[in-house]
Amino acid sequence: MFDEALKTTWKRAEAGQPPRSRAELEGLLWPVARWSGRALWAALWTSIALLGVTAVLSSLNLRGYRGNATMLVVEGGLLALSLAFLAFSAWLIARLRRIMRADLPLVETVERRLALYDRWFGAWLVVGAMAPWMLSLAINTLIDNQDGTYQIHQPIEFAVVTAASLGVMYVALTASLAPSVRSMRAVLHDVRAQALDATAEIAEVRQRTRRVRAVLAGLLVLGVLAGLWLWWRNA
Repeated sequence: MFDEALKTTWKRAEAGQPPRSRAELEGLLWPVARWSGRALWAALWTSIALLGVTAVLSSLNLRGYRGNATMLVVEGGLLALSLAFLAFSAWLIARLRRIMRADLPLVETVERRLALYDRWFGAWLVVGAMAPWMLSLAINTLIDNQDGTYQIHQPIEFAVVTAASLGVMYVALTASLAPSVRSMRAVLHDVRAQALDATAEIAEVRQRTRRVRAVLAGLLVLGVLAGLWLWWRNA
């Protein structure tokens, strides 16, 4: 429906017919704004799910390592971090929900969403990248608990794989959100210009994002599997 409306508008412009009114453009571009917001929602809710499971497993590990002071510090730190990161993600979701419930005009809605992204999501990307690794660590220490002890037999290998996993996840998460951010900026441009100059990019973004999300899901699975592989190597 949306793509057909865009094609109709392009044909009108090519034929020299009067452009659509601002109200018509806003009605046409609202679906784009809603679509671009879904990527932020999906990323935040995914991190909350991962961090919630991490918090539960870390709590179990605190009991399992109650006689090991070092592991109590590790598991306690992991629990504290997971809860802090979870609260941060939940706070961002609450801010996004407040923007949507305000029933604001399209331009103001997108401007507020972009302001939130520009100010806070730079820090949150680190949280989102760490969430899968934190979950894999919680799983590893739970499974490989040997009478209250946990040992890393290949520390250099562990450090290299951990750093690589975090870097890949950060890049992948940033790339997965970038199309949505570009889409929101394109919406602002089109409404202010009362044209659909950026709509070709929007259509391409919608197609590319599907592929990026599929790749991100694969990387997420690989991140968890890498953690499990490290556990197997150290077992």
